[in-house]
Amino acid sequence: MKHKLLIAIFVLVTNISFSQTNATNFNCNDCTGNNHDLFSELNAGKVIVLCWVMPCSACISPSRTAYDVVQTFVPSNPDRVYFYLVDDFADTPCNTLTSWGNNNGMPNAVKFSNAIIKMSDYGTAGMPKIVIVGGVNHNVYYNENNGANTAGIQPAINQALIEAGINEKNTLVSDLKVIPNPVQSNATLSYSLIETSIVKIDLIDVFGKTIKVISSENQAPGKYETTINYENISNGVYFLRLITGYSFSVIKVYVSH
Repeated sequence: MKHKLLIAIFVLVTNISFSQTNATNFNCNDCTGNNHDLFSELNAGKVIVLCWVMPCSACISPSRTAYDVVQTFVPSNPDRVYFYLVDDFADTPCNTLTSWGNNNGMPNAVKFSNAIIKMSDYGTAGMPKIVIVGGVNHNVYYNENNGANTAGIQPAINQALIEAGINEKNTLVSDLKVIPNPVQSNATLSYSLIETSIVKIDLIDVFGKTIKVISSENQAPGKYETTINYENISNGVYFLRLITGYSFSVIKVYVSH
């Protein structure tokens, strides 16, 4: 019962529907001739928002909504979040697709008209169809047909960026665990620190907002445990983030009272 409840909470909070949970790779050129290998880009920490269009008038508003959300991430996450505008069946010439995107307020979108990028890999077709993928596991974080929900797209991108932090190189933290997880009231965070560093621990939500600062102190190498109280934290999905030096590590926490 608890497992079903957590799944329901996760879907409600992130507003994501899945037809498959992992992306399908592609390797092709965009409309300017630049080559893209999706998995290589995701492995490098990029988050890709795929938007399939006919193009058509009904596609404009949802596509622009998703595009505008992506642009809000660009200043704080340079070279990390990208909007790919894709012709649905690759039967629209690149110059037509490019003009359509530019004329409808999406000048920085990367445009594709290549049949190798299939929206059918992500379930049924939609106009537009918007899918968000990221991480070294090539996860799908958002999948919506015929519309765009800012309240769903924004946390999906945040979650993809946060989980990419789990795989950040040169992190000073290892053996990161939260027990119990799911948590009802108190849980113990444990980790090992490889070398001396200032360690900042905070709890953030799926929007990237800091909910609670746990601690911030200089620590010597060794194993650490800290008990965190969640009694005043609403049910949902959160992330514990440990910032050390120039890197960070993240672990997902489910709160279910």
